[in-house]
Amino acid sequence: MKENKDKKNKDKKNEVDLIDKEIKDSKKNILKEVFAKQTVKSGSVMALTIILVIAIVVAINLVVAKCKVTADLSSNKAYTLSEESKDLLEKIDNNITIYYVAKPDEKDDKIFDLVKKYEDYNDKVKVEEKDPVVYPNFVKEYTEDGNAIDPTTGESKVISNSLVVKNTDNDKAKYISYNDMLQQSANQMTMQQEVTGIDVEGKIASAINFTTAGKSSKMYMTKSHKEVNKFGSYLDDLISKQNMETAEIDLMGDKEIPKDCSILVINGPQKDFTKDEVKKVKKYIDGGNTVVLCMTYTDNKEKFENLKDLLEYYCLNVDTGLVCEEDAEHMLSSYPYLLLPSVESNELTSNISGTNVLMPTSVGFKEKGDKPDDITISPLLKTSDKAYSFHGDAQKKIEKNDDSGKGPFILGAYVEKKVENKKSDDDKKSDDDKKSEESENKSGKLFAFGTSTVAMEGYMRQLGVSSDAFGNGQLFIDCLKNGANIDSETAISIPPKKISNDTMTVSAEQVSFWTFVLIIFIPLTTFVIGTVIWYKRRKK
Repeated sequence: MKENKDKKNKDKKNEVDLIDKEIKDSKKNILKEVFAKQTVKSGSVMALTIILVIAIVVAINLVVAKCKVTADLSSNKAYTLSEESKDLLEKIDNNITIYYVAKPDEKDDKIFDLVKKYEDYNDKVKVEEKDPVVYPNFVKEYTEDGNAIDPTTGESKVISNSLVVKNTDNDKAKYISYNDMLQQSANQMTMQQEVTGIDVEGKIASAINFTTAGKSSKMYMTKSHKEVNKFGSYLDDLISKQNMETAEIDLMGDKEIPKDCSILVINGPQKDFTKDEVKKVKKYIDGGNTVVLCMTYTDNKEKFENLKDLLEYYCLNVDTGLVCEEDAEHMLSSYPYLLLPSVESNELTSNISGTNVLMPTSVGFKEKGDKPDDITISPLLKTSDKAYSFHGDAQKKIEKNDDSGKGPFILGAYVEKKVENKKSDDDKKSDDDKKSEESENKSGKLFAFGTSTVAMEGYMRQLGVSSDAFGNGQLFIDCLKNGANIDSETAISIPPKKISNDTMTVSAEQVSFWTFVLIIFIPLTTFVIGTVIWYKRRKK
């Protein structure tokens, strides 16, 4: 009895084990069948591939983050050193330290990374960080008023992310404010200021030139004749990058032109100079110095007899009428007095080759027939042969009349007069002094322009164009550099880099075309193709 019971239990157990084995085998077979299918194989491979790609991406990001690898993806390489900066760095022989003044939590990483790149191209250039909280008086000697702390609030006036460029060989240094390195303009949609460009390289290049140059230049601008002595931010920035100081001077009375004057600018006088003032200007030019004279059209209210005498002395005759064009290619927007003269080819205009120069409301010049051998005239800007000068009431209709002069007119000219220094008769001087004073050829220079707006960006804004849309600023600054004997190879001027998104202007016709393409044509084409494919498959 007991044996039968044990036998039944054993048979039951074997039966259960058999069933478990069949179930396990069945599961294995099912799994084999599932994984044997192509879709499952493909899905598995795809899943493993995705996991592998994700792992690789994560690993790469970790490595890049640790190594601080960055890439400048801006279209104009705004955060990469330009070739001009690299060329400048190659020429540096002095030890230069660029101090980056910023609180750690306020540091602009993009600007800082750009500044750090200066170390990569010259071992003599170092970049150091300075926290204005830790070193509150560090920039004291470099600010304009010699005080880095606001006495009323007790707070630092130094803006974070500002720079101090210092030549540690001669201790010359220059402070660069963070705000000066940013270009800002008002957003027409939000009416708020937004950053549209950065000028880090231009400011640093100017500071390096300042700290390494042996002598700075100074430009004096005449006053008391209703001159225009404010150019605007664009040209002021170009002038400051040449490290050129500016000051005003009144030539009335007994005052002479100072000896530290590198170049004298007479910009848009509305009243004539006196004979005594003209005499001082002639003496200054004949002494081997430079004058820039920008005339003004005054609707014949001022004849400028004495300034005419000055220009005629240097073989330029002046027509004080309003120069107008009849050649459509030499005027802007069909206005005959908004002149687009031809840019003559020479060394001074090489930087604006292929660029238009705008010369609105200008008077004209013509060369005198008989010139002495010591005077050379090089036209910079000329009208077409169809140009004429208008003499009359400019508020009424402007047209050619019997008093009109005939073109072509010179609107910009470079006059060079050779000056011979007399040999010293002082026998008591050393041989070296005598040798330095022996006859040598020098040149007095006169740059004459028919309008003061050649250097005024305010007029450009009235016309709705940007200051850099024409070559006016570059031409004017090149004349200043030439006249003040600034070395163009070392005193480079790097323009700001835009970082704003360019807007696209779409006409009404283009809006209609793309509306039809995107809303009607593409959806309709997709529907037709899909219907044809569905119909063919259904027939099969």
